[in-house]
Amino acid sequence: MYQDASNAKQPQAANNLGKVAGGTIAPAYGVCTWDATHDVGPCVNEALAAAAASGGGTVTLPPGIYGLSTKIVWPTTGGPVGLRCAAGTGAGIGTRLKWIGTAAGRMVEVKTVTGQVNGAEIKNCAFDGNFGLAADGLYIASSYHGHFDDLTFTGGFSGGSVVTLTSDAAAAGGSQQNTLDNLYIDNGTNWGGVFPYTSNQLKLAAFIDGTGVHGNAAFNFGSNIFIGGSAGTGLLCQGCDNNHLSGRIFNSGTSVDMTVAVSGSHMFPANGNVFSPLGYNGAYIARGQTTFPTCVPYSTCTYNNFVDIDQTNGTPAPSQEPGADLHWGSNSGYRSGLSLIGIGTRQPALVAAAGYSLWGACTQNAAGLTNVLYLCDSDNTPYVTFDGIAGSKFSIDNTAGGTAQNLRFNRVSGTGIFEFDKAPVRVATATVATLPACATATKNSIMAVTDQNGAPTYRGALTGGGAIAALAYCNGTSWEAH
Repeated sequence: MYQDASNAKQPQAANNLGKVAGGTIAPAYGVCTWDATHDVGPCVNEALAAAAASGGGTVTLPPGIYGLSTKIVWPTTGGPVGLRCAAGTGAGIGTRLKWIGTAAGRMVEVKTVTGQVNGAEIKNCAFDGNFGLAADGLYIASSYHGHFDDLTFTGGFSGGSVVTLTSDAAAAGGSQQNTLDNLYIDNGTNWGGVFPYTSNQLKLAAFIDGTGVHGNAAFNFGSNIFIGGSAGTGLLCQGCDNNHLSGRIFNSGTSVDMTVAVSGSHMFPANGNVFSPLGYNGAYIARGQTTFPTCVPYSTCTYNNFVDIDQTNGTPAPSQEPGADLHWGSNSGYRSGLSLIGIGTRQPALVAAAGYSLWGACTQNAAGLTNVLYLCDSDNTPYVTFDGIAGSKFSIDNTAGGTAQNLRFNRVSGTGIFEFDKAPVRVATATVATLPACATATKNSIMAVTDQNGAPTYRGALTGGGAIAALAYCNGTSWEAH
């Protein structure tokens, strides 16, 4: 547990911090004017450094709006440090830091280029990008077991990412096992209404160079995350893996982009991430061979990502590029479907043989979607398709106007007959003129014609133009009457 850094025995510099809106900052270091037009960054940095040097502690900011033109930089040595702001209640603003520095500025940086920053904590703080003057709100590179909770980002950010988790150097570790709880990131046009702010809202990225992948955002947990934006990408997962996030993303452009980190010939895919539940209103894209032509499934394309989509507010279906593997399901406020679960000592109702799997490409027939159910082998090649796609080896196609499919039963061994419900079997019909071509490939095919002219002669030629039904047999060269 953090101890209050105000207990550290440090010299107290003369300053005019004093009482601000009924609160104090502890410890009180540096000489800063604590209002919205002056920079308090140096004082916050000095307090954080003192807390780390004393073995770890918490720096508390009083309620109010304070200017920031010097980015807050996290200590990389000493004990773990927390930065806690006064929480707003009702219409109260709590503690808000407003960027008043140079354009494309970064407000807070938790970063190291060697190893990882351990146990950083930021809680209850609000960050104001000042109409796009700041590019980044919170930049996290190589943080381990950090806690970034109850944070608000408003005011507009342009040219970067409002919140980033990544790694910045080959000698650094990744950003792993951090929590992000109750994040509110609004980077839309509401703040000024003049132009869209261009920063991505939340970016989970990787550091990759010519020698390979060195670190990335992985195994982080985020809940109750609200993202709103008019440009940029709502959630950009660029080579991140095994993160679990839930929330709502309302971005007018791309809400979610599951993509690949690239440096030269090295590529690292977004993989193993779980978004559940998730709602969004812009595009959701799982990047594959359309964007990265050289990638192949389960190697360098995005793969094994899961999303449970809440379509209550009209969330669209994801866009899945060829080569990208995305598993998703949706609901509209209720659950329905087929349950294949074993109870007690009973076996499951459906068992797939080793090396095969049952895969539902979509689980709900939302507007404009067609339900597709595949039985696939271990290479994800569909062998059985119901209501399927062209090129399937074994399929039943019941779509109106769909591409013709083959339904074939091959006996592996043994003898016997095929029986269809002890009822007559109906063959396809055609006119003599519309019979398909008879060749070696279609030899032994049987159809029926509906316009035989006159009584047919066994093994004789078929003649159209009449009204007699007759059985047609392909002998490998031509159709004949049978």
